[in-house]
Amino acid sequence: MRTQTLILPNRVYKHYKGGEYLVLFVADESINKRVGKKVIYLSLTYGKVHTRALKEFTELVKWPDGKKRSRFVPE
Repeated sequence: MRTQTLILPNRVYKHYKGGEYLVLFVADESINKRVGKKVIYLSLTYGKVHTRALKEFTELVKWPDGKKRSRFVPE
């Protein structure tokens, strides 16, 4: 089992497809505890607020350079 990466609020993260996002909060899912924690973040390009499961936010994906890293990495 992979340990979750610490995600810090008020920090900019880069998405593997491009784009920069400001993490606003890491929150507990209040309705469905099986979902676990969620990351609430702001697109610095489009000004939209998004939410994603922490597990998915930190999931390893293949970046354009061919290396596997977290879906979002700190700038």
